[in-house]
Amino acid sequence: MKDVRIDDLELVAEGDAVFARFNYSFTLPDGGTTTARTMAYYRLADGKIVVNDVMSVPDMLQVLGPLMEKEGLEIHEAYWGGHGFAPAKS
Repeated sequence: MKDVRIDDLELVAEGDAVFARFNYSFTLPDGGTTTARTMAYYRLADGKIVVNDVMSVPDMLQVLGPLMEKEGLEIHEAYWGGHGFAPAKS
């Protein structure tokens, strides 16, 4: 993916909870572009993110999944880590 852009629209924090609203856009390998409206909820404990619940329209995993299978594309770090966060590794 290229031309990745994250536009922060809103960030609200209270106690150990953080809510973020942002637009995420990028250019696909075929030249098409995609923009997703995204909302994320994060919960912190002991200085670490313990909940990372991200929702987007369209669902970016559905958009990127077929490309990952066909072209070995990895999900861009910005999708998960656009606000300095990353998913917990299992």
